[in-house]
Amino acid sequence: MSAGTISEERMTARIDRLTSDDLPVGQALVLLDPQLMERYGIAVDDVLELTTPEDLSALVRVAAPRAEDAGLGLIRADRYLRQTLRGRLNTPVRMKKIEARPVRQVFLQPPLDLLGAHNLAEHLQEHLAEDRTVVSRGTLLYLPISHDHDTGAGAIFRVSRIDDGPGYVGPQTRVFLEEPDPHDVEFQLDISLDDVGGLDHELRAVLDLVQLPLQYPSVYRQLGIQAPRGIILYGPPGTGKTHMSRALAQELDVRFYYINGPEIVGTMHGETEGTLRRLFGEASHHAPSIICIDELDAIARSRRDLGSQTDIRAVTQLLSLMDGLRKIDGVIVIGTTNQLETIDPAFRRSGRFDREIYIGPPDTSGRLQILRIHTRDMPLERGVAEFLPTLAARTHGFVGADLVELCREAGLTSLRRVAPAKGLSRELATKQVHKAKVTVEDLEFARTRVRPSAGRHNLVTASSATASEVIGLRTQADWLRKIASRRFALERDDEHVAGGVLLYGPPGSGKTLLVHALAAEFKSTFIVVRGPEIFSKWLGDTEESVRHVFELARRMPPAIVFFDQLEAVAPVRGADSGSVTADRVVGQLLTELDELSLAERVLVIGATNRPDLVDPSILRAGRLGFHIEIPLPDASDRRAQIAAFSRESKLDLADGDLDWLAQRTDGFSGADLRLLIGLVRMQGGSREELRERFESALSNIKRVDGKR
Repeated sequence: MSAGTISEERMTARIDRLTSDDLPVGQALVLLDPQLMERYGIAVDDVLELTTPEDLSALVRVAAPRAEDAGLGLIRADRYLRQTLRGRLNTPVRMKKIEARPVRQVFLQPPLDLLGAHNLAEHLQEHLAEDRTVVSRGTLLYLPISHDHDTGAGAIFRVSRIDDGPGYVGPQTRVFLEEPDPHDVEFQLDISLDDVGGLDHELRAVLDLVQLPLQYPSVYRQLGIQAPRGIILYGPPGTGKTHMSRALAQELDVRFYYINGPEIVGTMHGETEGTLRRLFGEASHHAPSIICIDELDAIARSRRDLGSQTDIRAVTQLLSLMDGLRKIDGVIVIGTTNQLETIDPAFRRSGRFDREIYIGPPDTSGRLQILRIHTRDMPLERGVAEFLPTLAARTHGFVGADLVELCREAGLTSLRRVAPAKGLSRELATKQVHKAKVTVEDLEFARTRVRPSAGRHNLVTASSATASEVIGLRTQADWLRKIASRRFALERDDEHVAGGVLLYGPPGSGKTLLVHALAAEFKSTFIVVRGPEIFSKWLGDTEESVRHVFELARRMPPAIVFFDQLEAVAPVRGADSGSVTADRVVGQLLTELDELSLAERVLVIGATNRPDLVDPSILRAGRLGFHIEIPLPDASDRRAQIAAFSRESKLDLADGDLDWLAQRTDGFSGADLRLLIGLVRMQGGSREELRERFESALSNIKRVDGKR
């Protein structure tokens, strides 16, 4: 690559990360420290040859620098270029400015068979020539396969061969596609920290613990302290615990040894212990290295719960191996689990697993990061990128794996629109797939199809009620809305938002509907406990169910926990002398309410028509301290409800009929009024007989107070 050399001066810079927010990735573009550019006479649009200490090289084009990079000595390269050079962050590279010429022929190898794609080679040639993309053998390029460049749909291509190169693609350059190699691993891009979204705080905490022990272990010896040996990442499934471990190993350029907990358990005597010794020996021999034990609870379960001597020996062997890491530097053990409480306490001390870091569901900004990561390779319609923040705000409780499934479902929905599943030939599929673009409607449809994994439980309810369905109760709805907004806004200095809400009033007055509408308005996780269904015949199961309800809410904030028929869950203690199950449940519920902090963004609401039967300790301030009465509707509200129900039933009522019914239904609840309209609709008859039918129906409905 020395043809046309202008400067032979030794120029060096350190590799740093380039993201799509800076420049389009996969185009062999770099950003350079502006002071280095001035010192070495490098201008924007110049072509450089980069060479790593391992003598791997590639051509790049210099883009306009960022002022904040001045004096840092960095050259920012995207993930594709870093893989081409096999260079890590902070790796020094030699730079040489060259005079690039247009090449005659370029051979590109795609990741899958695209030879049948219509005019794809000509389209790629136009794109490469338009940008004057520099090419060198082995370079990975991310190129659009759709003629609409704005969609971002593309694939990774590797430059396999160049005639009369290296150089850049000009108007006369011919581009050819080769058949993909199914055994080629170049396209299996290394997982980097750029592929980990929504875990910025957790990543910083883990990096602080593992970077120095792996890359500079001598620092700890100079300070006379022991380096950390292990970390436990715990949290719900699908939050990215294993994904983060792989990305850390790749980013820090260390060996990665993966142990899947259940798979390592052998059937022969001593096989499990031997496999563990071999893996730890390999990791120590090739230090620095990371040992990732996935599903740690499978091989490190508490020995009190184990009934087999084989399992106990495996746990003891792992403890011994963890202690043996003190004799060697540069080995870190990362364990992942979603059942931290089942891990043997001997592991959870300093010197073995020194730190336990919770990896929970991402917040709104984290979900937006994940969505952008997993939609950057998708063909998007115009306006979809601007919709992603809205989608992130509507996916409470979704973990990273759920968002990946959402993007997959949206892509499949767009594909079904242009390519029917039946009678689809390979040639037709190749042509039709380029027409598929993901729209806002596809993402919204996918959101309704994918349930958050933490919420795939019969307690989590999808609320479709709206505020317009709640007729009357304006004052009560406003109070609930204010309490929920302040609770979910994390205003920790406001002590008035502590505790939950009790809704009380006669049956059928709209308590449950009001809470459903609140959950739908705030797009929150809605967990419904319907009275006695939480009770179990097994000792301790009911209390465990109460703990599970609140744990589920903490995993999926913001969340509303709704106890319908509260008097069945929290009756007055001591009322039943024959059983203490209800008393234990009330005690557990009191504990959970007291432990619920403001930071957890969980609102607890109870509803009852018999507040006198609810244990008084539940209703004090700090627990369910806000008491809101839901009364029966007055005449104007009854008139509005009758009008709404009659429209739903397609029953034509005049204004005079509405006024007459509002006066005749004094003491009726909303549920009574809906039943009344339903009975009249079922009877049928002429318009002249309408009031007679209503009189007949009224005589068959018993009011809440027992009167007819």
